[in-house]
Amino acid sequence: MKQREHEVLQQLSQADLRITPQRRCLVQEILRLPEHFSADELLDHMRGEGNRVSRATLYRLLPALVQIGVLREVLYGEEHSHYEVVYEEEEYDPPKEILERMTDLEKEIMADMEELGGMLG
Repeated sequence: MKQREHEVLQQLSQADLRITPQRRCLVQEILRLPEHFSADELLDHMRGEGNRVSRATLYRLLPALVQIGVLREVLYGEEHSHYEVVYEEEEYDPPKEILERMTDLEKEIMADMEELGGMLG
């Protein structure tokens, strides 16, 4: 998570957004959230946790996070938005390649077992 946080803060800085303690705190919390949220829900949550975060800072940060691809804005009606974190998808090897590697490994193990069996008599 720390690496993602660092990358996001770096992207914001490159987008000419000054990294303040409030913004850093907001980014940390946003990346921890398990589900979508509205700006007001996030603000209430942050203040409930004792964090001093201004509404203006939050409302400037959210569009910037959408612009750099960290958040996705989901519109509910004309005046109500929620945001959700865009997670990077894990890339996996194709199943065929995985199966081939497992088969090769199995052949190596079987050869080693036969050699060991021959050594033991």
